[in-house]
Amino acid sequence: LIATTNPQGAGKWREEFGQYFTGKDVVIICDKDEIGLKHGQDVAKKLNGHAKSIKLIEQLPGVPQKGDVSDWLMLPGNDKKKLVEIVKNATQWTPAKQEVQKDSMKLTRLSDLFGEPEENTTWLVDGLFPSGGFSIIAAKPKVGKSTIAQNMALNIAQGEAFLGRNVSPGAVVYLALEEKRAEVRKHFRAMGATGDEEIYIYTGGAPLDVIKQITAAVESLKPVLLIIDPLFRLVKLKDGNDYIQVTNALEPLLRLARDSGTHVLCVHHTPKGERSLEDCLLGSQAIFGSIDTLMQMKRYESYRTLETRQRYGDDMEEVILNYDRQTGRVDVGGTRQEQEINSMEESIIDFLSKQTDPVAEKVINDEVEGRTALKRIALRELIKQDKIVRVGRGGKGDPYRYSCSQESVCSELGNESGNNKNNQKNDQEKNACSLVPDVSGEQQKK
Repeated sequence: LIATTNPQGAGKWREEFGQYFTGKDVVIICDKDEIGLKHGQDVAKKLNGHAKSIKLIEQLPGVPQKGDVSDWLMLPGNDKKKLVEIVKNATQWTPAKQEVQKDSMKLTRLSDLFGEPEENTTWLVDGLFPSGGFSIIAAKPKVGKSTIAQNMALNIAQGEAFLGRNVSPGAVVYLALEEKRAEVRKHFRAMGATGDEEIYIYTGGAPLDVIKQITAAVESLKPVLLIIDPLFRLVKLKDGNDYIQVTNALEPLLRLARDSGTHVLCVHHTPKGERSLEDCLLGSQAIFGSIDTLMQMKRYESYRTLETRQRYGDDMEEVILNYDRQTGRVDVGGTRQEQEINSMEESIIDFLSKQTDPVAEKVINDEVEGRTALKRIALRELIKQDKIVRVGRGGKGDPYRYSCSQESVCSELGNESGNNKNNQKNDQEKNACSLVPDVSGEQQKK
């Protein structure tokens, strides 16, 4: 009998093997354990559509636990003839009805499509993460991706707002495939978790049949959120930059989200260097093309930020993250531009406070570090807030000059006022001399 298997053991049967069984009658004999049975069923599904016929022998009689066909052949009285008889009596394998329905392609006429009711987007996190959506939180290492993911898990389980947005509360499944178990426990305790929250945590490496186990957990627990931390610890690829490989690897997660209504959130890394938000994910562009929400975190010298690109809802501009070191809680602050303007205002005031006279805007631009556009905004804001004052007409010969020292401004104004008074006096004296006699010498006429 012609027999074969696949390298690397159970769970490693690859789709491309199917081409070698086209038009053949195939018999699959499983090892006698749960892993062997699942592997046999997986091979049968992947050969469906290639093989002429498929028979699945779930276990041979008399084989010990974890035994296989070799152990069966060692038993007295067992031989080729008896094996062939067992195969003949086995029924043909066919896919389950629900699997056929999932794989079948149903066409809808356009008129019927127009007649369907409008589908309103429901949100797990208002305006940010849609229910049944697929999203990614991405950043460079040690920026706080897992921290914010765990914050989201706890807030949703407790029904508390996340990043200032309302949530749909429910159960959460969190797969910590990289972090230490003790660290996960420590962070949830620090955040104020009591243990009564409906959060289910797995720590450790991803099992071979991880997608099947995740699907079973989602069907059983019906969570509103599934967090995979990080993505590439679960989806193992030979080449993360290969578009087809990545698309095929993400398809089961996308289908799980759509079919179950559970939002699937993956933690992922960004590559070295600065890139645009649309091109910031490590690996193929297929990742960005598959997701509904991309949330990118960045670390700057004194703060960290968050920004999104979304298929549904409005993109969130780059905002500052406030992090409480004692509790491990994260909250959202103002926008990054507001933060930069505030810092610029402080720098301008610091510079002007050291000047003895008002200075032109060009001097401020040359001496104060930062973007010129932000300096202009900061100057206008400081004037509105009466923190600095401006003199001059803004013309070529009389440019605007700025100062935060009232004395220097008054001095400047005083000099201008004095010069104007002298000029007016001279004009008046000239005019007076031409119109009336000089009576300045007569005391009574003053």
